[in-house]
Amino acid sequence: MVGLLLCVIAVALVGAVAFPMHPLGSEMIWKVTPVSDTHTENGFTNSVPETFLKSSWGNCSSTKISTVLSITSEPDPLVRGSGFTIYAKVRLAQELSGGKLYATIRYMGVKIGGSEYNMCDAASMAGLSCPVASGLHEITLTSSISSSAPTGTYTVKITATDQYDQDAACVKVYINVTS
Repeated sequence: MVGLLLCVIAVALVGAVAFPMHPLGSEMIWKVTPVSDTHTENGFTNSVPETFLKSSWGNCSSTKISTVLSITSEPDPLVRGSGFTIYAKVRLAQELSGGKLYATIRYMGVKIGGSEYNMCDAASMAGLSCPVASGLHEITLTSSISSSAPTGTYTVKITATDQYDQDAACVKVYINVTS
């Protein structure tokens, strides 16, 4: 569930799910970093190649509780002022009945937002019930991006803990928004 919700929230983040006045949508949670940005956070250096044109993602955790198998979007890159759909596949090694989901967004190296969710609330936003069963979960989210959202690359980092406060998931999604 954590990993699944992580994807759901990442998708929802990209789809606008938590900041009422944010240009990327009515609700959003995430972390944003520019495509050509290199920065150090918590002792880790993150850089995104300047040739980056499409959205990408990567796991940033070694947890065995959840595995994000894929995150894709249509269209890719996303177009401001337009709708989009995000598809995610997550495999859970155990049932998840609680925990927290954290998301932060950076744009051009500047944090522009962040949120914390109860895991069961996040599952509900993704159309799942809590507890979330172990196994493969496929998530589809549809949303739109405001026409006033700045173009460029956003980095969304989502982390999650399980009902025992153990690391359950971490994923970074790099989202390119064009006009």
